[in-house]
Amino acid sequence: MRISLLPALVIAACLPARAQSQAADLPPGRHAVGYRLTYVVDSTRTAVPDTAASTARSGVGASEAPRVLPLRIWYPAARRATSPATSRATLRYGDYLDVRPDAGSAPPVADALRERTLGLVQFTARRYARALGGAVTAGDTAGVMARLLATPRPVVRAAPAAPGRFPVVVFGGGAYHSVDENVVLWEHLASRGYVVAAFPSVGVDGADLPADDAGLETMTRDVEAVIAHLARVPYADRTRLAAGGFSFGGAAGLVAAARNRWVDAVFGLDASFIGRSHTERVLRAPLFVPTRVAVPVFEMHRADTTVDRRVLDAMTRAPRYSVELTGLDHVDFNSYALLWQPLLPARPGAGYAARDSSVATKAAAYVAMVASLADFLDAHLARTGDVAALPARLADDAPRWARVPGGRVQTRVVPAAAR
Repeated sequence: MRISLLPALVIAACLPARAQSQAADLPPGRHAVGYRLTYVVDSTRTAVPDTAASTARSGVGASEAPRVLPLRIWYPAARRATSPATSRATLRYGDYLDVRPDAGSAPPVADALRERTLGLVQFTARRYARALGGAVTAGDTAGVMARLLATPRPVVRAAPAAPGRFPVVVFGGGAYHSVDENVVLWEHLASRGYVVAAFPSVGVDGADLPADDAGLETMTRDVEAVIAHLARVPYADRTRLAAGGFSFGGAAGLVAAARNRWVDAVFGLDASFIGRSHTERVLRAPLFVPTRVAVPVFEMHRADTTVDRRVLDAMTRAPRYSVELTGLDHVDFNSYALLWQPLLPARPGAGYAARDSSVATKAAAYVAMVASLADFLDAHLARTGDVAALPARLADDAPRWARVPGGRVQTRVVPAAAR
């Protein structure tokens, strides 16, 4: 059976009529969604990696400042924002780009992160506009940027949390990427009963964290700092916690799992632990021993000549689920294709690169990724899903993959070795 994979209902009410008219394969969960922004301060570390080289580059002041992280938390909310008073707190997409605190002074990194995010949003607007055909003018980009930033989100800032405690997903962003890279995923998981604690990679100069050994250790310790902070979040259940993320954030989540007892599952979206250029870096990370990872690991990556499975294959005590997708680029493992597709006008007949042949299919691939990660978390973290049924739901011929670019998906499920 083949079915269409279309943009999620979690955002359907907020998009133009073109998107609203499409049936969705990713319905939101039963919860309303709340959102909070806070800063986690780790006074045991400095703002830059503790190396002589980084101190020399950044100066004494930067090297002595404490490490601060903008942490955004999406969570199941107690009720929907229907009254005039609460509806004023409903977010627009542009609010996600602003990581300045509501009160007090903002760390210097806040403005740098906003600028970096705006740059990436502009890049993806041009990229997906080209995929739909034709040249993109500065005016075109500015227009669709304004439309995206003004789009309402089905999320209420500081909404009361739903009763109870919920499983936690700690999500690290990619190096050189943005604060908004996977908002559709974060919103969707919260609607399904997860607390999502997401943070971007944070450096000093230009807000960039280098994708090197010191950067990986810095971001791994960021994961650990966020896990420690969650002990103070009353609706977060740290006894059910998954760690991972996109690109470099996925690698940090994996390294954290090898040395942190709180991590019960690991996930990666085109994560660096599957890339040849980072394999040795992950293997030599402090205290990382692949056989220490004894929790389920789920990762999705693009088909590429740089794929290296050595890290995955060495984790013999961990059940592993892998999905390889054709026709995607690294940035397609973010929400952008799904968000831009209904906002960008197509220009039929214009030429464009073969790898960008269809924004719609890239958006459908992202929807399938979100659904697959949610299935993994339901089975192995929330324990509301059927672990035995998970391989069939992820299989190459599962309906959710029908519209993946190139029409080809390869999945691998490797059970843990006998202990």
